[in-house]
Amino acid sequence: MTAMTSCKNLFRFFTTLTLLAGSFFDSETTLAAQSQQLLEDHPRYVIQIFARPGENAAVVLPQNATTGYIWQLEPLATDAPVELAGETILLSSNTEKIAGSSGAIEWRFKILKPGRTLIHAIYARPWEKHLHPAMRATVEIIAEAP
Repeated sequence: MTAMTSCKNLFRFFTTLTLLAGSFFDSETTLAAQSQQLLEDHPRYVIQIFARPGENAAVVLPQNATTGYIWQLEPLATDAPVELAGETILLSSNTEKIAGSSGAIEWRFKILKPGRTLIHAIYARPWEKHLHPAMRATVEIIAEAP
């Protein structure tokens, strides 16, 4: 897939998102509020993982870091039954660092004790703090007793 094709697909996604938002809400609501509400009502990624203490859990999400958009984890609670064990940026081997090239991020979590953890992440450009994230992800890790 070329960088131009990726851009066209991303444009189609946001155009569709805008059209859907307009059909779900009244005309007095702003477009930004409509898009935000649609994203909050329908997160892009919802992942559930079952594991046991002592194991590791991995989460992989697609991203195009070369365009400035990256997944950003919200901090975990200090008493969470999991901890972040590592993060790896994966780039598509055939496109290297071409702008708009596909890639992914992998987070690894170590399961410390039984319990349930909700992990939230946003897909946004870090310097655009005033804008809503392009996507959201929620990962639920359920650690069961051995």
